[in-house]
Amino acid sequence: MRAVAVLILVASALGGEPPALDAAAPTPVAAECIRDGVALQHTPAVAFGRKAYLVAWSDGSRMLGKETADIYCARIEPRTGKALDPQGIAVCRAEGLQERPAVAFDGANFLIVWQDLRNGADYDLYAARVSEEGKVLDPDGFPVSKRASNQAWPAVAFAAGQYVVAWMDARQYPVYGIYFARLSPEGKVLDPDGLPLDAEDPAKIAKLKPPGETWMGDRDYWWHNLASRTVPSIASNGRVCLVAYEREYPFAGSGRPAVTVAVVNPSDGSVTKPAKAAGGLSPVWTGKSWALGGPAWKSGWTPEPLLGACALPETPVEVKEPGATVDVVKAFGGGYNVGKGSTASFPSSAAFNGHNALVVMQYAWRKKGQDKSPAFALLAVRVAVEGGFAVLDPKPVVLASADAPGFVSHPALAAGPDGECLLVYEADSDVKRCILEARVVRP
Repeated sequence: MRAVAVLILVASALGGEPPALDAAAPTPVAAECIRDGVALQHTPAVAFGRKAYLVAWSDGSRMLGKETADIYCARIEPRTGKALDPQGIAVCRAEGLQERPAVAFDGANFLIVWQDLRNGADYDLYAARVSEEGKVLDPDGFPVSKRASNQAWPAVAFAAGQYVVAWMDARQYPVYGIYFARLSPEGKVLDPDGLPLDAEDPAKIAKLKPPGETWMGDRDYWWHNLASRTVPSIASNGRVCLVAYEREYPFAGSGRPAVTVAVVNPSDGSVTKPAKAAGGLSPVWTGKSWALGGPAWKSGWTPEPLLGACALPETPVEVKEPGATVDVVKAFGGGYNVGKGSTASFPSSAAFNGHNALVVMQYAWRKKGQDKSPAFALLAVRVAVEGGFAVLDPKPVVLASADAPGFVSHPALAAGPDGECLLVYEADSDVKRCILEARVVRP
């Protein structure tokens, strides 16, 4: 009821219907970045500096027998969306797979962080600095964390003079925890072993772990009452960083993983106690509060995503009541369902342009009579922050779409200098062509 009232208030203040979302035509990020006749550009990340956006991606394939993927980047001109490096800039071409990059800007240079399988055994985290002119300052990268276990899915932001890199860590395998490290603008790793942000209690693991970690049959495993923390994302307000991630329910519990948040102070490495939150996994700072953008879901025979955001105070505090969350206002509207099969969680991204938050989500569904390959779309809504917290688009706006066998996926957003945002995403047409496209969007 509260969200509906705010929505009416904002619409009135705007004099009726809000103006339409303005999105320019898409352009390839690096159209000439083709190797051996193949363009395979995956999982983009984007950040804005002072002169240009920097897009980073994993370039290559995990196809059996051809496991090779490197880290590339390219600059995009603000306002126009013009590609400045059509051939791409090689950041890391080490052996093995380099995947899932994240990128942030410190006021002088960019930092790209990625998961790296160059040791052939498990993922480590590597990083490299890139100047605003596109010069790679650390060719092939330097290690951020190299423990004898997987460190994966990095997220990075800059606050209080330090980078904060968060990731999911398997040092307590078979469960994952969220760890983080601080890096200086010069590339010095201040916490090489990683600091725990949220991980399972070691005493609980020791109590449950049987001798030899034996399998206990088809009905039960010893780790069923433990919970992993996974898929971190991060945002900065200049002073601290908010990390959002999923915390699984133990096997004995039920329901979807809970969105959880914690605040990291880069000055001393301290962390607030993790708190459950409503909303998605795409945090942004709106000037007064955090916003968590992404989908919520209506359950039923044809599940429907409600795309929007929730607002959190600058320092979320733990809520003691069972099932309670720290959200102060939820603004989920924009239901979108044109077919069945929409049951999975899909990637989302969010950015704040100084007035509204833009939230974009990948969505897939099966059209009528379509039994196998789904159709794909990138859906967007704007969330008003000034004068109230509410969704301005009752139905999501389709920014890109594709029918099988192609798809559009993995949206990444960054806010630019003049109130625009840059949306970057994968546009796949066949097994030998998956390129990144960019669109300037003015929320």
